Amino acid sequence: MPNILLILCFGFVSSILTKTYETYMGERDTPLVIRTPKIYNINLDESYEERWRPVLKDFALYLNQFIASLDLKIQPILKIFDKFDYPIMVAYNKEFAKEIKAISKLTSHSFTLISALNFIYDISAQCTSILVQDPQGNVYHGRNLDFSYAPYLANLTFHGRYFKNGKLLYEAISIAGYTGLITGIKPNAYSFSIDQYILPRDPNTFDDIQIFISDIVQLLRRKQSPTNVVRTGFETIPDYEGFVKYLKETDTVSKAFYIIAGAKQNQGVVITKFRNKVQNTTTLNPQAGRWFVAQTNYKGNIPDPKNDNRATAAIDWLNEIGWNEINKDNLVSKIFTIYPIFNNETLHTTIMQPSTGYFNTTLWY
Repeated sequence: MPNILLILCFGFVSSILTKTYETYMGERDTPLVIRTPKIYNINLDESYEERWRPVLKDFALYLNQFIASLDLKIQPILKIFDKFDYPIMVAYNKEFAKEIKAISKLTSHSFTLISALNFIYDISAQCTSILVQDPQGNVYHGRNLDFSYAPYLANLTFHGRYFKNGKLLYEAISIAGYTGLITGIKPNAYSFSIDQYILPRDPNTFDDIQIFISDIVQLLRRKQSPTNVVRTGFETIPDYEGFVKYLKETDTVSKAFYIIAGAKQNQGVVITKFRNKVQNTTTLNPQAGRWFVAQTNYKGNIPDPKNDNRATAAIDWLNEIGWNEINKDNLVSKIFTIYPIFNNETLHTTIMQPSTGYFNTTLWY
């Protein structure tokens, strides 16, 4: 396991900026190329190797470029650890280990490296998720996914349509080689996004290492990563109420914010999950004046840190638009594409509406 912990440490990056609304990820400083992610139909009845073969074949070059960007000079050594890591992962989760082994074979990268990359969300993601309900009762779910390695991961992002027994089970925006579910929708049932839980202050390497060691301990106790817990839920739970209950009750390796919207009025909740317990839930309730819930990466009962006030900006702008004028279009044009919510690490913007199955993603290159 020491090699996995070593790779986990590649996510410690930050810089401090000062503006009225700002985030340490910084304003967009490169020209944008707007694209729509390529769609793949994935048959969950097939073996792991067969279901992922088309995706990994198409994205092989970009995956190699991403791994090269990490400058892991110890890559040849990682193969030596495979003989130890595979049994450990089997003890953790047999199906997860089998899937990682299949991806490792298809990509010609070590099992150890692919395993470590599957915990990348826990170490380098900063996100913004918003739930809104308009006066007509339409519930919209928007999210910006921010990653430290956005320029590389944009080239690895695809739109998966997942089928079981010949029927569409769910859709998700995924990263080639990554097995968890970060952004997805089950039409006519629920939508989901996850925001990483981070400390509300300047990044501190010592504290981060403590957090990651705690995560590894939970891993050895056979707990799953939040994004793999979510994927299991998407594949097994058909309704909003059941999915929310499942996320509340299922232990995880690390902390996370779960953001879920349903297909009916007032179905929207943000769950602050602390491994084996729920710390807080915030639900949509327009009758009580709560027609939106905005969540970034910090607990909602404390102020934004000075170097990252995306939540403050989102709340101000939503109130400026107003309940009577909110819709999925101005949610994008007046919030999700404006700095600091739209920033130098924004990988994609997704808008979802479970009641209609609307699922639209824009990739930012």
